[in-house]
Amino acid sequence: MFLKSVRIVCVSVSSFLCVAAFSGCSSTTAPRESADYARSINRYFQGRPMCLWSESASFPADSSDADQEQARGYDALVSAGLLTRKQNRNNAAVYDLTAAGRAAFDHDIQDRNTGNFCYGRRKVTGIAAARADSRATELVDYQYTVSEAPAWARNAAVQAAFPQIAADLSGPHSAQATLLNTTDGWEVAERPLRPSDRERASTLAKMKAVFTPGS
Repeated sequence: MFLKSVRIVCVSVSSFLCVAAFSGCSSTTAPRESADYARSINRYFQGRPMCLWSESASFPADSSDADQEQARGYDALVSAGLLTRKQNRNNAAVYDLTAAGRAAFDHDIQDRNTGNFCYGRRKVTGIAAARADSRATELVDYQYTVSEAPAWARNAAVQAAFPQIAADLSGPHSAQATLLNTTDGWEVAERPLRPSDRERASTLAKMKAVFTPGS
């Protein structure tokens, strides 16, 4: 009852009082709202897979151009069947993609000669809480696992060379997202919004007001 009454107050008073009222609301969310939050976060990470390297790589790659950590990662990918390893005339190792490696290699859309090995995406498993952060944004605490992990990502040599893979796949994990309520629905903000950013965004975003007939 308290939450519903606060929402009605938010519609009938000034914007300043609305923000104050929202800040005192419970952080629990209705099932429909939780589903909307989860759908928006999943949509955001659908195009942002988790990959081995922070920057794109290209093959064939010469070990003389790689540091010790990179070479160890390449050797692990050889063990997983994604790369081959041969010696060149200078007795340096040259790594290239196998048929399985070419199938698994995610090419950069801007430079098809480079790419990455990606091992999954965040998948929301639950919404823990949500609270208004401004008139147009909410902070959402959620749990997630990493889905769509390929078999090579569970290879022991690969996980030893890239420990973040083992950590990511060991889930579930907890995280927080800032969601912006736009005219097209909830969207994940690319970065945490500063107060001045929130005010500018709110002029383009729709105010969230929920009415429950008969309540």
